[in-house]
Amino acid sequence: MFETASTIILCDHHQQGCPVLVLERTADAPRFPGGLDLIGGLALPGENPEHTALRELYEETGITIKSLEYLYAKSERDYIDHIFYSFMHINLNSIICGEGKKIYLMPILALCNFSMAFDHQLTIRSFLRRVEFKI
Repeated sequence: MFETASTIILCDHHQQGCPVLVLERTADAPRFPGGLDLIGGLALPGENPEHTALRELYEETGITIKSLEYLYAKSERDYIDHIFYSFMHINLNSIICGEGKKIYLMPILALCNFSMAFDHQLTIRSFLRRVEFKI
C-alpha cells in the first residue's frame, strides 16, 4: 500500500535569484542526515494532499498560507508525492525552524545542481520547466 506525501516549493519572487525555502535535515535524521530538503512530509490518515502540504509548512516553518498551486504527482518506491508551489515574500527572521537543523533561502538555479535529500533537485528542475516566471 502506498503512503501519500506532499512537498512544497516556496519561492520568494521578490528577491534576486528567486530563492526557495529549504530545510537542513538533522545529523540523526533516518534518511538523508544533514541533507537539504524541500518542505513537506507524509499525510496523516484521512488528510488530502493540499492539507498535508499546508500542515507540514506550518509545522516546519511556522508559515501559514491559504492555498497552494498544484504542480504534479510522482510515484516513489513506497509513496506518492504531490508537489505544490507558491510565491510569497519570505522573511527568514520571522520563520521558526520547527523541524530539522536550520532553514535557508537558496537561489532556485543553484538548487538545480545541488545535492538534495530524496530527488528534490529533480523536483526543482521539473518546476522550472513547468512554471513560467522570470528569475
